[in-house]
Amino acid sequence: MYWSGCSDATTPFLTLEDVRRDMTCRAQFGVDLTASVSNPDSPRPLFPTIEAPGIRCAVPGMCVVPYGSPATLSIESSGYITTWTCGGMEPQYGPSIVVPSLTVPNVCRVEQQRATRLEWTITPPEGGTVIARPTDPDAQCDASSCQVPLFTSVQLEAIPAPGYGFVRWGYCEASVPLITVNPSTYTVCEAHFEIPQPCSSNDECQSDAFCLTPDGACGTRGLCRPRTPICGHYYSPVCGCDGQTHTHRCSAGQAGVSVAYEGLCAGTQGV
Repeated sequence: MYWSGCSDATTPFLTLEDVRRDMTCRAQFGVDLTASVSNPDSPRPLFPTIEAPGIRCAVPGMCVVPYGSPATLSIESSGYITTWTCGGMEPQYGPSIVVPSLTVPNVCRVEQQRATRLEWTITPPEGGTVIARPTDPDAQCDASSCQVPLFTSVQLEAIPAPGYGFVRWGYCEASVPLITVNPSTYTVCEAHFEIPQPCSSNDECQSDAFCLTPDGACGTRGLCRPRTPICGHYYSPVCGCDGQTHTHRCSAGQAGVSVAYEGLCAGTQGV
């Protein structure tokens, strides 16, 4: 409990020396709320800011909140993953937390760990969406960024809107829609989409693109799609519309060739 109106005392008994003259004394009953912070980079103890109507704090991190009142706790979180654990509540993430309707003593613990931030943009904005899948469960993501613990990664998938096609990732320098990014290496990625241009041959496309037709539809009209600049080292042969066997679908696209069918071309032994 604590007194209001006539004294700042937090003891249940008042003396005349404690009381200010000509004032009305009110006994306020409250609930203890304590909070502490664990931060690997701080050489001294840290305490979150605690705010509530009529709150009284004897020392940082140790307060009395009026019975039944909520309290807001906050702390500077720039560059950190901040996890709040308060009694009776599920863990929460972010720079602040609201503890509702305090009726029993509560203890809040704050864990902070160093983090890096990855942001992404979409060009044009209506061209598609990006889905982020961080590898660490403590990562905090929104519609355009993720803050992740150091030395962890984020998987980004670019999904075209109807009528658009994926072109490439800018800044991250990738030509496939699904990539894994280490924010310690790249802090910004840009997903590029476009409305594909119809074509009948590679001559109708830009120099870094080719006329892609559906599998088995060699010689029909297709869409200009970017050539893949880099392919992985694996073997999954396809027969191209040029009559040649290619190591895999990616190498066929790198050569500007659509796929006739999967497997070796008829009459060939391998590549």
